[in-house]
Parts: sequence; C-alpha cells; structure tokens
Amino acid sequence: MRGVGWAAALVAALVSTGVAQGADLVCETRIEGKQLLESWWYPKTLTFEITITNASGSESPEIQAENALLGERGLLAPQALVVGAGGVTVLTQELTISDEATCLELAALDGLADRYIDTMTLLSWTRGGAQCSARIACPVKPPHPSWRCGEKGQGAIHSGGRCLEGGNGSVNGRGGPGWKGGGKGKGAVNGRGGTAWKGGQST
Repeated sequence: MRGVGWAAALVAALVSTGVAQGADLVCETRIEGKQLLESWWYPKTLTFEITITNASGSESPEIQAENALLGERGLLAPQALVVGAGGVTVLTQELTISDEATCLELAALDGLADRYIDTMTLLSWTRGGAQCSARIACPVKPPHPSWRCGEKGQGAIHSGGRCLEGGNGSVNGRGGPGWKGGGKGKGAVNGRGGTAWKGGQST
C-alpha cells in the first residue's frame, strides 16, 4: 500500500466530474457506467472503464497509464499506450467486492476512515499529464425498493425483506402481500397492513 503522501495527493486531486483533460488527452473513469456508484450490494463484481481520448490532430506520444487501486490488486499493471489522432482507447477491468469488510478495507487505502473508495487514473507523457477519478460508496443496506426481484412491474416484487411473486403491474406491499392481480386497475390491490383485497378494480 502506498504512503500517506500518495493518499493526500489523491484526495487533493479528485475532481467532481471525474473527467480531466491534459494538453491533448482527455481521461474519464467510470464504474458500472457511473462516476459515483451508490446503489449496489454485496457480493458484486464491478466493471471499471477508463477512457482515454486523444483530442489532438496527431498521434499521441507514448502514454503511461496507472490506476493504484487496480494496480495494487494485480488487476491493471502500469502500461504504455499510444492513441491515434482523434482516437479513443478504453481500458476495462473488473474488481470483485465480496462483503462490507472488504469494501471498507479498500476505502481505507486513501488514508481516510470513510465509506468511499476513491480511485484515480494517472496519465503522463512527454508534454504533460492528466488524471481522472471515480468513487464507490460502500453500502450499509440493500437499495430500495427491491433491486433483485426482476424488472419493475414484471415478475417478483419485494415486501418485508423478501421477493414475492406477482404479475405485471405488481408493486411493493406495505405490511402485507403485494398486488396479486394483473395490470394496474385490473386486479386485486393490497390493503395497507393486511391481506390483499380480492378482485375488483384497484383504487
């Protein structure tokens, strides 16, 4: 693990947009397509995408690319790249976070005792450098509503910490089963705190 000096430099260099531009190169880091990843749950394999764009009209010099979070786990070694004029290179890597303890361990790598994993990609070349960041929030409970019960309005729904079966139009029950009929306005609806009403139009 790197020292506190590196951690301080990382925190100071974080940019709110996660995108940084050097003289000719633009760098962007995304995790699961986001620069701030919040709604997820363990265990999870996260996909990192580091996009390097050559905004100049000529081929780039040799670029040195490094990401400390991935590099220190043996997932993305520092490497030399050349990007053609107007070209784009995307580096893709996966990182598995098995549980909350692992997430907090990774969050502590920047020297701060918080629930955020801050990851930065550093680019350097003969004419300058660029850097781009992304952040992962370590969750303390699953996102709401039920994120693992299928697509919204289709199939199983979430109620009381478990998934329930339902047809199209089903929604989360409040203290009781979810809707047990068909689409909205055509089936039984849930009475708050009790069992579902049987049949009739929904209200």
